[in-house]
Amino acid sequence: MRENYKISIIIPVYNAIKYLPKCIESILSQTYGNLEVIFVDDASTDGSREYIEKIIDRFKQARLIKNETNIKPFLSRIKGFEQCTGDFVICLDGDDYVDSDYYEKLLNKIVETDADMCIGDTTMEGYQNIIDSSTFDFRTEYYEGGECLDYLLFSNENRNFSVWNKLVKRSVLNTALEDMKQYNNIENKISFSDDVITLLIVGYYVKKLVAMLGPCYHYVYHYEQSTNITDKDQLAFQLYSLKRGRNIALDFLEKKNLLAKYEDSIIRRFNKSFLKLKNDAYVNGYMKDPNIKKSFESTIVDLRNSNLYGNMKKVNIFKPFEKYKH
Repeated sequence: MRENYKISIIIPVYNAIKYLPKCIESILSQTYGNLEVIFVDDASTDGSREYIEKIIDRFKQARLIKNETNIKPFLSRIKGFEQCTGDFVICLDGDDYVDSDYYEKLLNKIVETDADMCIGDTTMEGYQNIIDSSTFDFRTEYYEGGECLDYLLFSNENRNFSVWNKLVKRSVLNTALEDMKQYNNIENKISFSDDVITLLIVGYYVKKLVAMLGPCYHYVYHYEQSTNITDKDQLAFQLYSLKRGRNIALDFLEKKNLLAKYEDSIIRRFNKSFLKLKNDAYVNGYMKDPNIKKSFESTIVDLRNSNLYGNMKKVNIFKPFEKYKH
């Protein structure tokens, strides 16, 4: 057992009181003991912060970062990254949970292979049923050098663009954190596409990538989750997040001279997010609201006026909105 290695688990929390007990119990039941748990409460209003304060002493190593205002997951994770002290770092969402040997198996794999990042297996659960289980399109024992970012950005496996199933060396994360800090301002308070940005920046510095199949991270789908649209203000904010996230991703790629290589892949990711917002708007009847129509139209105009429009046209992303043109 390699308990001399510390794993830091970063857990952004916002109004997750219904799900926190299961999440926390899954950490307490881990077969690996040297865990540092960092909760980042994002100004919760449902008692989540008070619950964490009540149970935090059950952990050997834990701390609670208290955001005075709601700054969303991207900036909250940066706070956690800045304060973690582990040899390896991973994220966990407060409404999800992990199998009892998840972190032990991830650590064994990353240490044995001397990799910078290890991707863990994932199960997606919705309501009372299992939606689907990830099967990685991992066609080799490991990826090295530029192959790592190629795999992360070009793979068809959607969960490869999530941060919560990836254990990374803190030395790699610290290097990436210097790039993240340039986007650490309130204008980048985003919650939609934040995983894409974080993984893009961290993935750029990964030089050896491996995967561990077996124990799972359980992503639990709740209709009221922050990435599901339940009111008009939330929809408007998600559109804002989408545009800000896209701009950050493209700015980073341009600074690293990688825009030509990866632009199409990044745009496809944001296309999917945009289409999800569109679907949620229709399902909830929000497209009947003139202000909602205007928000979508302005987003479309913004995309058309950028050099991304050619990429957007390839998937015919605008067709459902043509009826709303003035």
